Amino acid sequence: FHELVSTEEILRDVLSNILLLATGSPKPQPLTKELVRKIFAAFDENSLVENDELVSEMIAAAGGDALSEDTEGGAVLFNTKTFARVLTSDIMLYDPSVENRYT
Repeated sequence: FHELVSTEEILRDVLSNILLLATGSPKPQPLTKELVRKIFAAFDENSLVENDELVSEMIAAAGGDALSEDTEGGAVLFNTKTFARVLTSDIMLYDPSVENRYT
């Protein structure tokens, strides 16, 4: 499958679906607290919608090494590059021991 579809195409399609569900438009847009909250709400993550600290941390992680072409009006543009940066940041924080805890 990977030989037929590039990683960038997969990320672009997933991001487009996320944005479409959250905002009604698949087009990249500035990554704001409002957008992050809309994404959480679209995926029924209601307990995260009002978590200002988490929302701010996510936006900061997305800004990481953003180039000027990845910004719009001073805000980081939530595009394929930003989405990849956020996923990478999130994976770096993953703790596999959490998966083995009893709930």
